[in-house]
Amino acid sequence: MARFGELSKRKAQSSLEVALVLIGIAVLVTAVARSWSWVNRGMVDRLSSYKNSRVVAGSDNPGVAIDYQGKKLTIVK
Repeated sequence: MARFGELSKRKAQSSLEVALVLIGIAVLVTAVARSWSWVNRGMVDRLSSYKNSRVVAGSDNPGVAIDYQGKKLTIVK
């Protein structure tokens, strides 16, 4: 049988290992969340600047909205 002191040392080591693993998981989750947020913000910024630089269909002026009035659909005989 293991002595009492040896058993408590094993429990202490296990507790430290569990604490280190939990801290590692927390750091990993935080890093992934921050990276996700950073990439998402970058995509939003690039998308808005891309949309502002596009020429609107049927217009030579970039970024100017036009009212689109489509032709009424008719049945061709």
